[in-house]
Amino acid sequence: MASKLYFGTVMHQRMMPMSYRFNNKVFGLLLDIDQIQQEIESLKWLSLNRFNLLSIHTCDHGARDGSPWRTWIEGMLERVHPEKLGRIRLLCLPKVLGYNFNPLSVWYCENTAGQTVAIISEVRNTFGGIYHYVHHNNGDALTWPIKCEAAKRFHVSPFINMHQQYHFTFTESDERLSIVINEYENNQLHLVANLTATLQKLTNQGLLNAFFSVPMVSFKIITLIHWHALKIWLRGGKFHSYDKTNQHETKSEWIVKKSK
Repeated sequence: MASKLYFGTVMHQRMMPMSYRFNNKVFGLLLDIDQIQQEIESLKWLSLNRFNLLSIHTCDHGARDGSPWRTWIEGMLERVHPEKLGRIRLLCLPKVLGYNFNPLSVWYCENTAGQTVAIISEVRNTFGGIYHYVHHNNGDALTWPIKCEAAKRFHVSPFINMHQQYHFTFTESDERLSIVINEYENNQLHLVANLTATLQKLTNQGLLNAFFSVPMVSFKIITLIHWHALKIWLRGGKFHSYDKTNQHETKSEWIVKKSK
């Protein structure tokens, strides 16, 4: 199958104003958006747009209105890549028994020659907001590892202000992938978040293994987020209010990263 299953670890480390670190085992999917509907027909434990042990729903990503993902992606990238796109993949967490929370989903977009021309970081917060950072080089192929920067435009943690700069690094091979996000404030490293994962074939047995080895993965993620927020608040963390009026809609940040 073109789509993959991944097992990995998410690490968060805050440097200031107080220090903490946690690691969390996760599993997820790297979906070929054009192949997954056909692939899923042979999978007992994974469904598309209906309830199952694990499931994927088109309304959870992209335009979030149930419309085709490819149509949304090509419209999103039309400004920088008006030509037809090739393979598009989505890295995400599936719903587990109908529940899901994806702090970060990633779209990898290729041209028809198989070169990566854009990556879209789809970020969610616990207030129901969503934001898209679009990493590109004006339609030119990106060189792996892909590095890009963006000013923070979207409220995530209520204990981190908006005066931040993100440095993204994406790496990938046939068997592994990683995403590293370094968050800076006034050129000082504030927070490091990363995912390191191994890729496996998408099979019925693999899906069962994932379900039982990392049970209720999304419930675990949302619980950890609130647990660490409580600890930060009890230790004197400053709370920053969330303005939904400016951030509830889907938006984009167009980024050009100079090659080094």
